[in-house]
Amino acid sequence: MNKFAVLFILLAGTLWGSQGIYVRSLSAGGLSVYDICAVRIVGSAIVLTALMLIFRPRLLRLKFADAWICLGSGMVSIAGFNACYYNAIELTSLGVAAVLMYISPAVVTLCSCLLFKERFTRRKAVSLVLALTGTCFVSGIFGSTQQHATTAGVLWGLGSGFCYASYSIFSVFGIRRHYHPLTLMSWTFIIAALCIAPLCSPQNIAAALAASPLLIVPALCLVLLCTLLAYFFYTTGLERMEAGRAAVLAVIEAATAALFGIVFFDDPLTVNLVIGIAAVLASTAVLNLGRRP
Repeated sequence: MNKFAVLFILLAGTLWGSQGIYVRSLSAGGLSVYDICAVRIVGSAIVLTALMLIFRPRLLRLKFADAWICLGSGMVSIAGFNACYYNAIELTSLGVAAVLMYISPAVVTLCSCLLFKERFTRRKAVSLVLALTGTCFVSGIFGSTQQHATTAGVLWGLGSGFCYASYSIFSVFGIRRHYHPLTLMSWTFIIAALCIAPLCSPQNIAAALAASPLLIVPALCLVLLCTLLAYFFYTTGLERMEAGRAAVLAVIEAATAALFGIVFFDDPLTVNLVIGIAAVLASTAVLNLGRRP
């Protein structure tokens, strides 16, 4: 495992964790959750495809026999995840939805063992338990009397976890076929954009931007930082690291999201939050400290 790969995955998780800053701004500006999804995914597809056509058009080449990889990652990993996750939030609560989403490291680890013959070690097992425990504490599911869940909500939440996990799996298939991370990302977001665009309201997005032109700033940050740069870091990290280990490291997103909430939105710093962040950081340490270079 490469030290730079660890850094890339942690940076990806940190950038994903920061998306709440920009999502809250866009939501306050009048955009619905599906409008925000469309801004993020369609915007990313447009920006990335334009840059690729200008600077690296050859990287857009994809063999027809391998098209299923990007179809899967676009339809399932990106569009499917967003649809499942937001439905889970509506039918349960943010905390329950977050915990169900973070079954993904376990799914990635299991699938990687079966599909890619990665070893399931005690170190991975301990790290997985710490990561899931930390997420439960950070989400507020422990010690809260306000959590609620319906059968449909739980199913949507589990679906979001499987969809979230599938990005790592599809990416490894692409990487093992020697595709550049930008090739995989470009086609993934093009497919995802085609799937998510019908769910948004272009009129509502245009009206919100007309009423508050400064909304373009959080929109660009969401596209450039939390999506394109984050997914580039994560996919690049997967080139040099086992998918199961990368998925566990990416759980740092939960801790950083909580910290950003405290710093930028005065979210309360509770004992559960401290325990959760410590557990997530411990999962990262267990997975990496003491390993041979």
